[in-house]
Amino acid sequence: MCVDGKEERGTGRKYNSDAKQPNQQLPHVYDASDGICLFSQPIEEKTNEIPTAQDILRKLQLKNTIVSFDALHTQKKTIEIIAWKGSTHYFF
Repeated sequence: MCVDGKEERGTGRKYNSDAKQPNQQLPHVYDASDGICLFSQPIEEKTNEIPTAQDILRKLQLKNTIVSFDALHTQKKTIEIIAWKGSTHYFF
């Protein structure tokens, strides 16, 4: 499984308004062997993708699963969640 955040470009526009709105952020969890997105969840305002990705990982069955992610997710809490869910293999 791969954990990666994406920014949806152009989602920060409001119709008929000049008001600023940030683009929508979405962390995704992909199944690399099948090439599909297993889980995606919008990030609430005034936060980052780390806690949202951690919530997603808590919901998944990770036993005997290799989990990969970028350097942003090299957090002690993230590794604890992955190990607690049964995976002993994680790469960044």
